[in-house]
Amino acid sequence: MSGLPGRPFPELLILQAIGRNLLQSDNSAVKRFSTDIVNRMERPVLFYDRQGRCLFSNQSFKAVMGEETVVLAELDMAGQELKYVLDMGLPVLRFRDEFVAGGGKRFPVLLDIHPVPGFLGSRLGSVVLVTCMEEELTVAAFREQTAFLLESVQAGVIGLSPQGAVMVCNRSARVFLGLGDADVEGRPLDSVLSALEGSPRSLLGALVAETGSGVREVDLAWPDGRRFFVVQSSPYSEQAGRIIVFHDLTRYKEAEHQMRECEKLAAIGELAAGTAHEIRNPLTTIRGFVQILQQKAKNAGFEDINRYAEIIINEIDRVNGIIAEFLLLAKPTAARRQDMDVNQVVEQVFAFVQNEALRLEFIAEKELQAMLPPVLADMEQIKQVLLNLVNNAFQALSPGGLVKIRTYVAEDGRVCLAVEDTGHGIPADIMDKLFKPFFSTKEEGTGLGLAISRRIVEDHGGELKVRSREGTGSTFLIYLPPVTS
Repeated sequence: MSGLPGRPFPELLILQAIGRNLLQSDNSAVKRFSTDIVNRMERPVLFYDRQGRCLFSNQSFKAVMGEETVVLAELDMAGQELKYVLDMGLPVLRFRDEFVAGGGKRFPVLLDIHPVPGFLGSRLGSVVLVTCMEEELTVAAFREQTAFLLESVQAGVIGLSPQGAVMVCNRSARVFLGLGDADVEGRPLDSVLSALEGSPRSLLGALVAETGSGVREVDLAWPDGRRFFVVQSSPYSEQAGRIIVFHDLTRYKEAEHQMRECEKLAAIGELAAGTAHEIRNPLTTIRGFVQILQQKAKNAGFEDINRYAEIIINEIDRVNGIIAEFLLLAKPTAARRQDMDVNQVVEQVFAFVQNEALRLEFIAEKELQAMLPPVLADMEQIKQVLLNLVNNAFQALSPGGLVKIRTYVAEDGRVCLAVEDTGHGIPADIMDKLFKPFFSTKEEGTGLGLAISRRIVEDHGGELKVRSREGTGSTFLIYLPPVTS
């Protein structure tokens, strides 16, 4: 028998008196009065005689179990073990069992069984108070489902008590805050905050900075760039604590930014298609006549005119180069894609990179992960992107500086081609402008190199990202999807 003896509850004396009336009295009026009292009780109640026979069940019991006869699945009310405990005047509390109806339906219950003593001290029978478990099981299942959903959502959820203790911290919140499996529930918020460092500390500080209700956006510096969160804070109730829900909107922000850039590029493409040839045609004519003048000046010995003509031709060629880049940005050439090894691209350009580094008094290194999965790409276009990133890295270096080309498989399974440098880094205030067409920090730059590189990478289903810190250098990362079998 799994129940345990325990102390009676305050209503027990009344129920025991009613039980004596039902089990011992011959007065029908007394019995009617007693049953009327029990029938008014909200809790299901049963009365048994000393032989374990059920003599009475109240209306609350019948409302739950029905009018048909029910029996206990496990406990034998006439069993000697139960009789021995009750005859000693001890109750059996919180006994878990089931009532089984004639049709086989089961009702899980908890039973509190108390002896009904007679006036001379001997036990007349027992009174059984029933707690229906169906409602409790429903509540428990609801709580379990709620906990599961809370752990499954991608949003971070933090619940704070009125005293500022952390009462809830779901899996997503732990990941964002770098808490791992640390036990934070029940700990004061200040204690949790003081244990964090860097970006997670800034995030938690921003989440709890405002105590009012509402929705707001938070923009924070993160090791891999800026991150954007939307935060919603609301109180549990007027007297209780509050709950904070936050989402990482960084990818949505990046997608919005890329969409705007695509719209701009589309507008540039329409402009380029209508004007490029109109510009190139007169330039070609001008260049041809300048070459004729240059030749005549050279034959006549006019060195000054010859030199000026050479400058004009160089500038015309420069304009033509800008127009070519402009057209490439707006309308890229058709890619000839095939399965390729990114390491092979690095090997093919590294000799040139190393020679150029030696000429400029830099150091060039490579670190290639073996057995990379192949990617579907145009090798020449990927070479173009790689060489453009390396050239930018060279321009950021001082003598003795380092450029390293690395390949590896990223955590999300994509193949990563990274170009790292130890240059002066990129100021934070221009990071968002780097890939915009015509933005350049170089006096002779057109501002199209990185825009074209990003366009090529995105046309391959990839992503071009940058990480930088002023004074320590920059890393440009090309992410390309692997070929799936």
